[in-house]
Amino acid sequence: MWAGSVSYKLMKIIIPTTEFPPFPGGVSTVAYEQASGLANLGHKVRVETIDFSKYGPPVAIENAQVNYAPIHARAILRVAPLAAQVWSVCRRERPDFICCPTYRGYGLPVRFAAGAHGIPYSIFIHGTELRSESRRLARRAVMKHVFANAAFLATNSENSKRMLHHLFPEVTTPVSAIVPGVHFDRFQGEEVKRNGQRIRAEWFVRTSAAADSIVLLSTCRLTRDKGIDYVLRALSRIIHEHPDFPAVYVIVGSGPDSGRFKSLAHDLGIPQNVLFAGALAYNDTPSAYHASDVYIQPSQPAGDFLESFGISFIEAQAAGLPCIGSNWGGVPEAVINGETAILVPTGDIDAISDAIMKMVTESEKRRQMSAKAKLNAENFSWELHVAKLATEMENTIYRHKRNNEQN
Repeated sequence: MWAGSVSYKLMKIIIPTTEFPPFPGGVSTVAYEQASGLANLGHKVRVETIDFSKYGPPVAIENAQVNYAPIHARAILRVAPLAAQVWSVCRRERPDFICCPTYRGYGLPVRFAAGAHGIPYSIFIHGTELRSESRRLARRAVMKHVFANAAFLATNSENSKRMLHHLFPEVTTPVSAIVPGVHFDRFQGEEVKRNGQRIRAEWFVRTSAAADSIVLLSTCRLTRDKGIDYVLRALSRIIHEHPDFPAVYVIVGSGPDSGRFKSLAHDLGIPQNVLFAGALAYNDTPSAYHASDVYIQPSQPAGDFLESFGISFIEAQAAGLPCIGSNWGGVPEAVINGETAILVPTGDIDAISDAIMKMVTESEKRRQMSAKAKLNAENFSWELHVAKLATEMENTIYRHKRNNEQN
């Protein structure tokens, strides 16, 4: 249990999240960075999450506590155990604030626990949940209740903020767009670049690619919404017209559609130009970017999915990679269209083909975009993200204390 008196500038913070490393994905990354960043600022942080042991070993955070609860139920069945978990830790630890990095799972439990114990809370909104939860009246009513009683809401992009206001115009809770960031220094340094050259050589051996080939990289969860099949079809068109086209497409990651994508590459007749490299450890991702020449992820609408920002685009730019993405969701906020990236309409394989041709054949264009990409990436940092989040929490607690004093 945490001890000692706490001023409004030094907070006890509970972070409940249904996605956290070793679970992969952007939501998990945001949760980890918020927890570790707040702990680095000196706040007393405790993460409450669920069992992700099938994805790997637990992930520790220096100067913070991480509790992986053995909760395996899905959907509505897990509301009760999640509520009991948050209720118990709030009663025991008496935090100053509950910072929820995702609405999914913990949204309603946090509302109940926070209300019962008089604790302010925030919800970080990623965009996709707005689409999925607002389709059904009951779920929409629950989300509206949780949002309306929050101290503040944060979104991962201005696009998500606009969507929130559009779908819930009656919610008057303050909303701040606090975009994700990057640890820029992770993507710099000679060792990272040397490892990148080693990885690039290994990729070329595995694909029998020519030494002057241009490497197109996707690093993401292998699901149909990331546009991998669109890249495969676009590349197939180019190669059938230009058999000696000097490009190899490397796909880093794992996911439920991996087998389907491998079969598609074979059916399209381009398996020699495509490498499924598998998942990489977190510490190896900067070198994977440095092993490549162009980052490509033309995400596509699929069900409720929304590419509401795109952390991988920031990481790619930090390594100096020009990007190809979709002009959709929050992606335009992560890049500068025409300067650090070529953005294409969703579903437009012809536009993807044209973008690939331009990136592969115009070396001077790649060089210019690479230099601008690194400059753009420096505008995004996890330190700034966490500082903005902490300021919102501190101001909330300060207002609560002032209100209590006046009453």
